[in-house]
Amino acid sequence: MIHYLLSWIGHFYFEGNKPASFRYPLVGFYAGFTWFFIKTIEILTNKEILNKWINKDNKEI
Repeated sequence: MIHYLLSWIGHFYFEGNKPASFRYPLVGFYAGFTWFFIKTIEILTNKEILNKWINKDNKEI
C-alpha cells in the first residue's frame, strides 16, 4: 500500500492534481494488485510476461 501513498504525494505535491484512484478506487486497486501479481510471477519464474504483450502490440502497428 506504500505505492498509493507515494503516488498521492506525487500527484498532490509535484503535479498539483488528484490521482485517478480517488475517482475510480476499484480500478486503481485492481490494477495495482494485477501489476503486483504479474511482476511476482515474472520474478519467480524468471520469464517475461509484460514485455511480450507490449512488444506484440507494437509489432502489429
